[in-house]
Amino acid sequence: MTSPIPPEFLKTLTDERGVSSTELEALSLVLTGKSTQDEIAHFLGITPIALRKRLGEVYRKFEITGTGPGKLVELKQRLISAYQSYQTQSARRRDWGEAPDISVMYGRQEELERLKQWIVQDNSRLVAILGMAGIGKTTLAVNLAQDIEEEFEFIIWRSLRNPLPLDTLLGDWLIALGNQAESDLPTDLNERLSLLRDYLNQHRCLLILDDVETIVRSGDRFGRYSPDYEEYGLLVRQVGESSHQSCLLLCSQETLRDIRRLETTRPSVHSLPLNPLPDAAARQILAENGLTGEEKWENLIRDYQGNPLALKLVAATITEYFNGDVVEFTNLQTILVDDIFRENLDRQFEKLSDLEKDILQSLASQDKPLSLRTLQKNNSISFSELLEVLDSLRGRSLIEKTGGDGKKTSEPFFTLQPIIRKYVKTYKLNDL
Repeated sequence: MTSPIPPEFLKTLTDERGVSSTELEALSLVLTGKSTQDEIAHFLGITPIALRKRLGEVYRKFEITGTGPGKLVELKQRLISAYQSYQTQSARRRDWGEAPDISVMYGRQEELERLKQWIVQDNSRLVAILGMAGIGKTTLAVNLAQDIEEEFEFIIWRSLRNPLPLDTLLGDWLIALGNQAESDLPTDLNERLSLLRDYLNQHRCLLILDDVETIVRSGDRFGRYSPDYEEYGLLVRQVGESSHQSCLLLCSQETLRDIRRLETTRPSVHSLPLNPLPDAAARQILAENGLTGEEKWENLIRDYQGNPLALKLVAATITEYFNGDVVEFTNLQTILVDDIFRENLDRQFEKLSDLEKDILQSLASQDKPLSLRTLQKNNSISFSELLEVLDSLRGRSLIEKTGGDGKKTSEPFFTLQPIIRKYVKTYKLNDL
């Protein structure tokens, strides 16, 4: 009879408890159960009393009390339980890929709980986290995945910042899921999709794709895929429409057309647009950066629309140039568009259609909100087309619907967030 615990695992476990080599040797023989303790003592060349003393040290180091043979039974149960737990954890594969190391998340508890409800309780198969650059999509996704990872056998995180052809991404996923070589995979795209569907059926998998906006067609306000990446629609539709026990989580600045369509017909498909941070969470960012002049924090949060990245970047500037005094900074009556934030907005603006850029130009050229009729007249387009454009821009968190100009009217008015207005006027107005 052999020991129920592999020797390598037993040594690792006993090393953690400070068990000596002679004590481990005695324990290993006792665990096999093939000989009496007197026979084991004879085999080791020691007395039965010395053997019991060695085993007594093992019991002490594993904090097992009591007398008689029950101590050995309890130790065996503990060791077997530890090994079974190790096997279970080994079967759970985690591939965090390009997921960033997130130390803190500001606010978003309500959004986090909603996502947990959808994915864990409701078994939603396709979920999208949406929002403008810097709003916290990736941070929320990382915290979500860490919180619910015990619910899944597999977790795989990938970024599409440098987009891949779908068959390449599928090959990467299938290698991670099946622990097999690329040469063992089918080359046909449909066969790879079929194989992925089998894994999603047989195992509980959480697949996460970040930066999904890179595969959306530039200049398209309907969320259609770029010509080189239209095959991603096959993946999104398969995951959203078929029955399985897994989930695909997408993070994107753009809403995919397939997500919009599926969300209206499939109860297991959801999207979560991220709004600006609540005031308390935004204030936490400013406080942790050591800023003073708290009476002007509300102004700063409003100007940067509760965007955590923008707030962190402007906080660093205020610390460096104004000794952390928000009052001194706000007295300048300026909006800072940091290079990092500007690069994120540049990528987002590259995706806009000419008509969307025209609407932004109209809004940026005025310091007050513009009515629906004014925008329609200034751009000489139909109301239906204008509403489509406004819906697209609001979905990207680039414009806001307001209460109007103070007149008693039900007509909607629209304006730009302060930081977006500054960006458009400073960097884009001449290009639009």
